[in-house]
Amino acid sequence: MSARGELIRPFSTRQPHSSARLLTDKEQRAEREQFELIKQAKEKISIEEIMELKREKQNLIQERNILRAKITRFADLAKRTNSNGSINPRNRGKSRNAIIANTLQNQIDSLTRQIAQKRSETQQLMFSDKAVEITELQEEAKMLFMEAMRLEREKKEVELQYKEAQENLERINANYSSSVIAEQSKQINQLEKEISLQRQRNEILRSKISAIKEEQKTKSYIDATEKVKNKIEEIKKKIQAEKEAIRALDQETELVKIAHKERMENLRK
Repeated sequence: MSARGELIRPFSTRQPHSSARLLTDKEQRAEREQFELIKQAKEKISIEEIMELKREKQNLIQERNILRAKITRFADLAKRTNSNGSINPRNRGKSRNAIIANTLQNQIDSLTRQIAQKRSETQQLMFSDKAVEITELQEEAKMLFMEAMRLEREKKEVELQYKEAQENLERINANYSSSVIAEQSKQINQLEKEISLQRQRNEILRSKISAIKEEQKTKSYIDATEKVKNKIEEIKKKIQAEKEAIRALDQETELVKIAHKERMENLRK
């Protein structure tokens, strides 16, 4: 049983321990009288008092179990002694083992009565209004504990988020500090100057390219014109050659005609 103890609810369906004996009428009357005294006293019952009763009850149960174990051990010893024939308890009714066994039995009976009394006191306390209040306090404590655990989890999450935000802030401060910004501004100005120079170089290159294109265009035109001229001259030469060939043919034809005419005239004569 733990130190905190277990709170038994009123009208509990749990059965009593098998080792507990039935109370006599006298003991039951004593318990009822004690219960009435408790009700009349109307004392405030604290959780500590209930826990103390439970601890005391548990101690008594343990002590009773120890005594019963001793009785069992002495009973076994007595049986072994009888079988060996060294001592006969029938002839010696007040032998040492029998006296010890009777003493232990009396102690067990006394402890049993005390346990029953403590159990009755505990049950009576459980039926009191304070027990109901204790139960409610336990439930409230459980809810408060769960709420505390939830708040603890939220606290850890918030701390983690705060840590991440702090790291981000430090990183931002490192990246955007005045010295870093000044250096970056210097680099930006340098890049802007380089871009401006490159644009100027590009304009010069574009002008050169345009001039080269115009030059190539003019050269191409001149080359084309020269080719056309050469072609024309070549054609002219061919035409002249053809004309000369035709002229030669005309002359040859004329000569043939003259020769033919002369031959014909000679034939007529």
